[in-house]
Amino acid sequence: MTYCTDFDLLQYEPNLATEAAMIAQELTAGSGTLDANRLAIHSALPAISSKLLVGAIAVVGGAVGGSFPIERAPAGSKPVPTLVLTMKGLADRLPTPAQFSVRTFYPHRRVISDLLRGLRASSRNAAMPTHDDAALRRACALGTLHLIYSTLATAVHDRADLLIRAQVYQQLYRKSLKNI
Repeated sequence: MTYCTDFDLLQYEPNLATEAAMIAQELTAGSGTLDANRLAIHSALPAISSKLLVGAIAVVGGAVGGSFPIERAPAGSKPVPTLVLTMKGLADRLPTPAQFSVRTFYPHRRVISDLLRGLRASSRNAAMPTHDDAALRRACALGTLHLIYSTLATAVHDRADLLIRAQVYQQLYRKSLKNI
């Protein structure tokens, strides 16, 4: 269990799934048709549990282009025919062919969630505020973004912008720890 979702990360960094593609975990990719907020899959996909897909990020190419959280996927572990995405303002669009990939930052979110769990357990004897899901979610998202941008900054040549983001998220993360 993690304290935040990929959707929480997109609230802070809407282009995260494309900017940090090199360190995201890609679950699958292929082609499909985007109609309103539904992505009908054309290409064969590996068997993926719908539990893994829901909450992950669909990066859609083409005219629509963008990163969208997956709201629903059919139950079971058979190839997924349709994904329902969180997309606003696209209900009136005609069906559009699109390439897509499904990415997640679950491993990064898990590391930060485990750290937060450890911090909370080690300070149970100290005066701690009551459990606050929103504060944990915020701390997890900020810590995860700090981890992602710190990692990216070590992997690319032009890293000035990434280092600034990593520092900003580090400061915000540290401040958010006071509320958990």
